[in-house]
Amino acid sequence: MVNCQVGVEGGCAIGEALSSSCCRLVSLQLQKNKLGPIGGEALAKGLSSNISLFRLDVSYNGLATEGGHAFANALQNNRTLQRLNVSDNDITHHDLIESLVAHPSLKEADCSTNEITIISMECQLAASQRQTLKLDLFNNPLSSPPLGRPGGNPDGLQKYFHELAQEPTNVKRIGLMVLGFGGVGKSTFCQALTFPAHSSSQFHSTLIPLEEIEAGDRSM
Repeated sequence: MVNCQVGVEGGCAIGEALSSSCCRLVSLQLQKNKLGPIGGEALAKGLSSNISLFRLDVSYNGLATEGGHAFANALQNNRTLQRLNVSDNDITHHDLIESLVAHPSLKEADCSTNEITIISMECQLAASQRQTLKLDLFNNPLSSPPLGRPGGNPDGLQKYFHELAQEPTNVKRIGLMVLGFGGVGKSTFCQALTFPAHSSSQFHSTLIPLEEIEAGDRSM
């Protein structure tokens, strides 16, 4: 049912059908059907109690913040869904990501091209432990560390550590990678982080800008 002008009323009807104990549907593709927030909320409500659906695609439907939040709540009750696509829906809230990561049976989740900016450190740590979950967050304006790059300058690095300090979960370990050969200050930088604060004044180093190279760039 791709691009079939299902609309809000159709979304509500499908949501009601999904909630029925007689529903045997295992796969549902509803891309580009103008469900909107209301249709998305109705569909999510049906998904909440559904036990047959394994795959659901509601990409390009304008679910927005309300629809994304409704799916986040639905996934807390649903236990059978394995693949979900909510890409290109102007979803902003990170609670959807938290529900996806916590879902017991989900294997693939496409949340690309939305407006999600922050994912808590706790959620990121949980996602890293879900080896069976493929989570696509491409083309979201993410800013929460460690997904963001601190940049090759002191101000960027200071901002990065400040953001880490604001996370509700205590940061117990940080993995850093400094590129360069001799004289770029790798040893000095690492020592400055691990030495007592009162001795930090003896360390002096300037971080040089690092040029980012795309993975597919073969010119180097």
